[in-house]
Amino acid sequence: MKRVVCLFMLVLLSVTISIPLTASDIEDNVKYYNSDNGSLYLQPLADAFGAALNSGLYHDGKVEKFGLHLTFEVRVMGAIISDDQTTFTSVQEESMPAGKSIPTIFGSKDEVTVEGLDFNPKGLYDYKVLPIPVPQLSIGSFAGTEINLRFFTTSVSDEIGDLKIFGFGVRHSLSQYILLFPVDVALSYFQQSFEIGNIVEAKARYIGIQASKKFSIMTLYGGFGMQSSSLDIQYTYEGSTETSEISFDLDGKSRSCLTLGLGLDLTYFKLHADYNIASQQVFSLGVGFGI
Repeated sequence: MKRVVCLFMLVLLSVTISIPLTASDIEDNVKYYNSDNGSLYLQPLADAFGAALNSGLYHDGKVEKFGLHLTFEVRVMGAIISDDQTTFTSVQEESMPAGKSIPTIFGSKDEVTVEGLDFNPKGLYDYKVLPIPVPQLSIGSFAGTEINLRFFTTSVSDEIGDLKIFGFGVRHSLSQYILLFPVDVALSYFQQSFEIGNIVEAKARYIGIQASKKFSIMTLYGGFGMQSSSLDIQYTYEGSTETSEISFDLDGKSRSCLTLGLGLDLTYFKLHADYNIASQQVFSLGVGFGI
């Protein structure tokens, strides 16, 4: 049990570490791009970030009809970065020639020399996986309904500003209406927002159905959902002849996802892991305590 508590504390500690995205770093790298190339540079971030926020939302399909049920968890979602998300083909802009292979935000951090450019483009996060840790509280149950909350805020620095995560969700049991139904089934809706200073704001929505079957301490679960996400960007463009304010919205590419997962319920201690099969693939790990 002592080892279990230590593991939980280590995961909890990861939430206090800054998520590897800072507003100043993003602006320093995207400021050379006007809106068209800037959106191409940041599109993989919108895809990965939105899909990660819409993952790790549940670990079973069971919602009790009545009674006090509280679970506090730390969930870490990892969006898998594919090779085609590391470069983009430039379009013609003031100081950018068309048809050049340019690193995206997930491209190589080594500077690239491109003929016709007065700067050397580079990536910012050469990750294979983008990790997003969040705490989540689940509160139930009333008439087979539970509430889920995600909330975290911290001041990163005076220059960057505050990092904020807020989300809420509702899950409602469907299997309670079918007598002796062999699996637990629930319908869910989640909505989330994430902000880094005044440069990056992400929003995500998910609606889906999940099912699970418990075998002793092990639970097999899965679900299918429809999701949407957007990333709002604001920065100052520093061109060769002008400076201007740029803002645009990017939509995440994942529209639906299939989730497969496995959970362990050790009375008050819970572990789970799942994988989202979608155009942007994500895995998630969770650890928590509950009653």
